Amino acid sequence: MVSISPQLVNILIGVILTVVATFSLQWFQQTRERYETRKALKGEIQSAGERLEDILEHTDDDMPVRDGLDVHFSRKMYRRNLSKLGSLSDEEVEYTLAYYQAVESIISSQEKYNAVQERETGETHEERRQNRTKEGLYRMSVKISATKAKEARDNLLPILDEKTSRKRWVPFF
Repeated sequence: MVSISPQLVNILIGVILTVVATFSLQWFQQTRERYETRKALKGEIQSAGERLEDILEHTDDDMPVRDGLDVHFSRKMYRRNLSKLGSLSDEEVEYTLAYYQAVESIISSQEKYNAVQERETGETHEERRQNRTKEGLYRMSVKISATKAKEARDNLLPILDEKTSRKRWVPFF
């Protein structure tokens, strides 16, 4: 019969406890990172929600774009959390990326429109007609992007609400 020395047993127990503690700590850190990422995304999307509603409201109006649609989104808004999306579920990533792509499209459309407006000085009748057409196309482009952003936001927020509102047992090390 093989006898195991008490020192070997203590070493094996120490190794097993170290491995279990390491994996538990890694799991806890990943869970916490996912939770914090979801909360940050939820906060950013909710804070941008009012601007998105303004855009949708102004694209329905017949008012000139330059008077009512100068609603700015920040590109810095989502870059903080973009690198952390890999820890979220596929559904959350899909809706988040759809939302951010639509917001980026709004930003790009607005920048293009503003650049055109800055270049133009004196306008002939034909130029005014072309500008109304450009303004209509711009308005349509922004409305499509804003509608996509709203749809993605409406799909994503319930998921984030559910996953950030749960009470979880959190061990403190």
